[in-house]
Amino acid sequence: MAEGTSDATHGPPVTVHAVGVARGNPGLAGAGIVIADATGVVRERVARYLGSATALHAQLQALALALRYARPLAPTPVALVLGNDTVVRQLTGEHPARHPVVLRMLAELDELLAPFSSVTYRLGRGDDLAEAERLANLGIDTRLHPLPAYDRPVPVHPPPPSPTRRERGRT
Repeated sequence: MAEGTSDATHGPPVTVHAVGVARGNPGLAGAGIVIADATGVVRERVARYLGSATALHAQLQALALALRYARPLAPTPVALVLGNDTVVRQLTGEHPARHPVVLRMLAELDELLAPFSSVTYRLGRGDDLAEAERLANLGIDTRLHPLPAYDRPVPVHPPPPSPTRRERGRT
């Protein structure tokens, strides 16, 4: 099982269960997200239709969407429980990405993770992701008539100031 950590955790983390499902590869895709705060109370449940995507792209899109929903809970640590081993290995640097679209999506995820004090990655199994997987399939099944309780707009937050190239150590 691939696991990874970025920085040391400070306090109990917000737990984000994110699953991207594709029926076919590529095929109809959906995102299922369950976000629990540090006390274990579920703060968000999201079922979203993603269009046509591969399994990898669906998982990356689901994670990006989940991080947008979890943003109000920052700067706490975040524990990501994901449904795709390749994504976990790419996020931890164990398996480098090469495809330009995946590289762009990973760069976007880096920006979305910036507000959190630390991050851990873990591949979920079975019961761990059952609700998120159910929500991902619900997103696909209700694509023509989304359910308002599970497909709310992403909360709007001003983006944190982005470091300049020089501050990032690039010239």
